[in-house]
Formats: sequence, structure tokens, C-alpha cells
Amino acid sequence: MDVSQRRLANRLKRLRQLKGYTQAQVAAMMGFKSANRISQWENGTALPNAANLFRLSRLYRTLPTDLLCDLYRIEAEKIDAAEKAFLESQGKEYFFPESS
Repeated sequence: MDVSQRRLANRLKRLRQLKGYTQAQVAAMMGFKSANRISQWENGTALPNAANLFRLSRLYRTLPTDLLCDLYRIEAEKIDAAEKAFLESQGKEYFFPESS
């Protein structure tokens, strides 16, 4: 598990606990038969898909971007590095303006 997944997992667990819910209660509200998926997300062994991310953000009364800010930043760095390496291997110039 990388840093971004660990941060998301910790954030999901903290938000659930702040609401006073168990994993089983969150699973039931989301329509799952067991808490396995919630556990996987909170342990960082799996990531919620987009629809589940939106549902979690609504349930926890936060924005989806607040849940994924670290994940986005780290994954953006990875894809930028991969794109740069690819373009350089093709003899092309890499240019990507810095963004926040």
C-alpha cells in the first residue's frame, strides 16, 4: 500500500468513527451484505470506485475531493513522470506547466 492509499484509508476510518458508525452500519447503508468492502477500503487493500466514493462522501458529509486529494496528487506525479519518460524515449520534448 502506498502513501496515498494509506492516507485515504486512515481518512475513511476517521470519518466513519467521527459519525459513530461501525463498518457493518456503513455497509448496510450502502447496500452491501457484509462489511468486507468497507474493511478493505479502511485497510488500504482496495479503493472505492467513483460511485462508492460519492456515496461515502455524502454519508460522511465531506467532498469527494477531500477524500482523494492525496491520492490525486501522488498519482498525478506518477503519471507525469511516466509521460515524461515516454516522450523523452521518443525524442520529444516534455513540457507540462506546474499546477496546484
